[in-house]
Amino acid sequence: MHNNSLHCDIVSKIPLLGKYCTEVQKSFLNKRSVCYNQKKDDIIFHEHFPASQIFFVLSGIVGLWKENVFMKKQYIRFVKEGELFGFRGSVIENNLYRLSASAFEDAEICYILKEDFAQVLKENPELHFNILLSYVKEMEKIEFNYCNHISM
Repeated sequence: MHNNSLHCDIVSKIPLLGKYCTEVQKSFLNKRSVCYNQKKDDIIFHEHFPASQIFFVLSGIVGLWKENVFMKKQYIRFVKEGELFGFRGSVIENNLYRLSASAFEDAEICYILKEDFAQVLKENPELHFNILLSYVKEMEKIEFNYCNHISM
């Protein structure tokens, strides 16, 4: 656990949670959240490690990346303030993170155990749908950038 961790009001800083959660769900998520500061280049999680948490960026930028054959980071996407990450590995069967994550700049990060977040998603189909929709939009951007890069 991080030595500067504390519970915080993540719901007011994460638009999807603030917009779609009930008051009871907001209170539950705020009580279950753990927030901490992450220094630039510090690893948040590694690809292929067990995925047990959903992360949120309260401030700063987080880079999601894979290592190439030369052991260099290849950034896949960046996560900005108000966005979540780490959920793909947490909600699929084998429960492993698919990418690594590190602070691209100093950041305030918050996490919730995947079981707690899953409980809210099961109760709240509108939140579930809108998180899925935001994920699909991110994948479209990545695919667009990849296709444009290949065709050059």
